[in-house]
Amino acid sequence: MKVQATEETTLQAVHTLFAQLATIRGLTPDDLLLPGRQTTYEKTLEETYAVIISLEKTIDHLATELEYHQARLEQATSDVQGLY
Repeated sequence: MKVQATEETTLQAVHTLFAQLATIRGLTPDDLLLPGRQTTYEKTLEETYAVIISLEKTIDHLATELEYHQARLEQATSDVQGLY
């Protein structure tokens, strides 16, 4: 089942992306030597990439919708102008 992206879920995904990037940004190579930290890092990295992929799909969908409405409105304008 495909979940329709909403403005709210998209904004939440952006916030999640920034939070996860902040977590990764704050890590040092030495941190990954601590027990369990490598696993946590890998999980965070996978989740971050998943959020990016989701946002890319949402942006592609929004771009397609924008192109549809642009074509629809330009066609209507062209049809009206053709009447004069």
